[in-house]
Amino acid sequence: MRAILRTGLRWALSDPTRESLYHLRRSVSVRVRRVLSGRKPGPPAGRSFFVPNGHLTCGYYDLSPFFPDGRSVLAMRLPPGRRSPAVDTEAEVGLLSLDGDGGFEPLATTTAWCWQQGARVQWLPGSEGSLFVHNAPGGAQVRGLPGGKVEGLLPRPIYAADPCGSGFLTLDFGRLHRLRKGYGYASVAESHPHEAKPAGDGVWWVEAGGAKARLLVSMLELAQFDPLESMEGAEHYVNHLSFSPSGQWIAALHMWTRPRVGRFSRTVVMRRDGLGLRTLNREGMASHYTWTQGDELLQFARHPEAGDRYIRYTLDPVGCELVLPELLREDGHPSELPAGGRFVTDTYPDPCGDQRLLICDPEQGMLREVGRFYSAPEWAGEVRCDLHPRLGPAGQSCIVDVSAAGRRGVMVVPLPSTGFEVQVDPRPMNPAARVRGGDGGVQ
Repeated sequence: MRAILRTGLRWALSDPTRESLYHLRRSVSVRVRRVLSGRKPGPPAGRSFFVPNGHLTCGYYDLSPFFPDGRSVLAMRLPPGRRSPAVDTEAEVGLLSLDGDGGFEPLATTTAWCWQQGARVQWLPGSEGSLFVHNAPGGAQVRGLPGGKVEGLLPRPIYAADPCGSGFLTLDFGRLHRLRKGYGYASVAESHPHEAKPAGDGVWWVEAGGAKARLLVSMLELAQFDPLESMEGAEHYVNHLSFSPSGQWIAALHMWTRPRVGRFSRTVVMRRDGLGLRTLNREGMASHYTWTQGDELLQFARHPEAGDRYIRYTLDPVGCELVLPELLREDGHPSELPAGGRFVTDTYPDPCGDQRLLICDPEQGMLREVGRFYSAPEWAGEVRCDLHPRLGPAGQSCIVDVSAAGRRGVMVVPLPSTGFEVQVDPRPMNPAARVRGGDGGVQ
């Protein structure tokens, strides 16, 4: 017990800028619960990779970092420590080999990065692993392999690439940093810092060559479209932009925050030209989502009758269907497997600090736990270490973020295709984990 208290106090005092008392209490609580429960770490679910003098990550869950042959991944080496990046804090972008010794090859440095989404490092559609793009000071850089030579420059940081290859979606990463720490960039100046719902900012389209940028929908338009009572006096922003697999639809999390009240969110979709705007949910909590092959959306959100659940949304017309409502009752980061139907997701840490990696089969009403991963309580808030499962080629494996001995790394985990069973956890749900830490929800 003394060791637990010493660890918590040392961590809290080493970082006085954070909510030290809250995190100290949580650190002690998690460790005490773990000791009293007698819970021991299970066997490794896969092969882990760490780097010296820093932390390793592959970015957000919506981007697969795998090279087409599955033998390497796009990755980032973040600086040591657990502090919010300053304007000039650099991180490295490079390739992590999954063979042999698992070496990391740095190819570039950037100050445009954050703990949860990295530098939005992603392969360019159609390049077959020869070109990737990442955010950098003043915009984004397109680099070629091998060697990482700069092949093109974009005037703005980008968020998501068009699967058709004609351009990118983006947003104001400076505004996102101010209103949602851990997702935007300290190094990017906010374009409209004194406006609650600016008419000159929102969801942007940037041409592949970078010559033209167009505002598809503004923050003012989002605030005025089907407004909710909770939007009164709120500041608005967007996060998690993406194209549907066909490239014909765009989705975004429209978020708003009110001082001393909380954060709210909903999902909006539109056609790729910015027209046909519609909202999928109106309950004030919409979190992580993934597209399915039929241009439908699978999301953890608030249902007007069932509460916080995974929901499958159709777009035209808008409709919804609950997905495994008795088995999946807390937030996670979903991705549909290539064969369709099944999807992989994760959970936030339970009271003993364990996160679960799951494969879910809605058609059979079943799921399978692939592994449990302990997340030390000092990895909390902006620097938390979510699993963020990212699918590998053919969905045979995924790569997740893990922590051990004060460092963050990644682990490649094989994904089984059999052995599913109905699993209803008899233990009480962890209410704080339902929407804690995610893109959406009230905190």
